[in-house]
Amino acid sequence: MINKLRTLFLMGSMSLLTACGDPSMNTSSPEKMQSSVQEILDGLNPAQKAEFTHIIIQVYKQAMVRSLNQNGTLSLEDAKKEADQKLNGLNAAGVFSLSKQ
Repeated sequence: MINKLRTLFLMGSMSLLTACGDPSMNTSSPEKMQSSVQEILDGLNPAQKAEFTHIIIQVYKQAMVRSLNQNGTLSLEDAKKEADQKLNGLNAAGVFSLSKQ
């Protein structure tokens, strides 16, 4: 199970690190997510980039926790789908607002 958590965390992190008016997130495919996140990051200062990345990682972590079933089995597909749905269409301000919820 820990390996599954690490895998999802690394997938999300890699998407962010290799990766709208204002640019917005497009989570419809890994390639689109990567390019849309990079477009958003290009418009942020270093402190904002760090906070933005941290918030997105937290969204994926929270989705992983919620995807655990009663048997302790993690559904990575469900976790990714939930996080993607929450982030899709958000611009930088929308992502930053998630930290206040």
